[in-house]
Amino acid sequence: MGETNINWSFTQSHTPSININLYNFSQLINSTTRPSKDFTTGSIIDWILVSHPHCYPDSGTLPDSLSNHLPIFATRLPSPVQTTHNYISFRHLKHFNPEAFSNSLKSLNWCPLKTLPLESAITHFNTFQSLLDIHAPLKTKRIKKKTTPWLTKSTLKTMRLRDIAWSHYQKHKSPTILNEYKTLRNTVKKLISTDRQNYYSSLQSKYKSDPQKFWKGITSLLKPGTTENPNPNPDVQDIELANKFNSFFIDCISKLTSSFSSNHPPPTTTCPLPTPPLFSTQSPYYLTNPYILTETNPYLHCKKKKKKKKKLLKKLKPCTNAPDNIPSHFLSISADAIALPISILINRSIQEGLVPQVWKKALIIPLHKGGNNSSITNFRPIAILSPISKILEKCIHLQLLPYLLDGNLRSPTQHGFRPNHSTMTALLSFLETVNKAKDLGYHCIYHPSCSLQSIRHHLP
Repeated sequence: MGETNINWSFTQSHTPSININLYNFSQLINSTTRPSKDFTTGSIIDWILVSHPHCYPDSGTLPDSLSNHLPIFATRLPSPVQTTHNYISFRHLKHFNPEAFSNSLKSLNWCPLKTLPLESAITHFNTFQSLLDIHAPLKTKRIKKKTTPWLTKSTLKTMRLRDIAWSHYQKHKSPTILNEYKTLRNTVKKLISTDRQNYYSSLQSKYKSDPQKFWKGITSLLKPGTTENPNPNPDVQDIELANKFNSFFIDCISKLTSSFSSNHPPPTTTCPLPTPPLFSTQSPYYLTNPYILTETNPYLHCKKKKKKKKKLLKKLKPCTNAPDNIPSHFLSISADAIALPISILINRSIQEGLVPQVWKKALIIPLHKGGNNSSITNFRPIAILSPISKILEKCIHLQLLPYLLDGNLRSPTQHGFRPNHSTMTALLSFLETVNKAKDLGYHCIYHPSCSLQSIRHHLP
């Protein structure tokens, strides 16, 4: 806030307009702050720049002033007071025995998975979760943000001894206990100072080559209460905000798909296609083994160059908040016992051409990309899928990839999701095309923000 000697109204109305980088800040003052002598004209050279304009319901200028500048003001809404505590749910693993859990899974009857309808079979598979609730029950606990990460275990132990000594002194009023308390109190002060110094030194040495992470850690310590708020507007309820994010993400997809012209003829491709129809029994590229998983070999695996089998279940990434409420960690540790029923479900899904509804669901988390977090356009969606649906995708991928490679069915200009290809090869290919065009006398103009519109969406 202050005088800038730049007329805000001039920057907005002047042609050509003057571009000023406000770094995602918004100007609140829109009325004249320095009027002329006859009060007929004036300029706006006193600004108030804020990052969250919705937090300032009232702003403007005051009529009286002792100088040729009118006073400016802005009224800020009070920060919302958190009235509820934060709680998390977790699996209690104190008495969890992986071997006993696997034996219990092996003793279950998985035969109904073969005869029941697929959706009913998925419901029957939920006995896995019921058994998990017995061996690793769900617990709920209150969490608090740790604002002193530098405290060591020995310092915390000394702090507890200090508190015990003080409580004993309150009961007995003994001079000996008081001296003991003072000694522990002075020791705690020295330990905290030493721990804080050691923590900052280790932080500096750890992120010596990355200043951004270093200052991010320093800022989090200096301002422990300021965190990234997923709700940019405190007046909006959580359900209403979730609906807004959902509508925004759906509209983005709808606008993208509506921009595709259905009458546009598919472009010609240089990829050689086999003359028989794809997936025909007469085609030389026919998939002779259409299912990855079998009951005789229930282990979910993929073959590498060194003929080393790696189980897909044991390679699952940790995920605790999946839509089906089945943590991937427990699927991994019980892979030997649970691979058979999962193989039955995945084989049936491929054979019947159906995907269960629970495997289609995803938890969408809006992730802040940067800029002003009060704008919903500065968020992108992150989808959390069911772990078993990821295994299904991997099984199909393991069959389709050799099929496409052996038949040379993919475009040579595709660099994503291909072995030995990356953004580097795509950039080199693009630069080679540009250089060839320049050698032929063409002028090349490229705008990165229009790259999505330039994608050929009608490739067969």
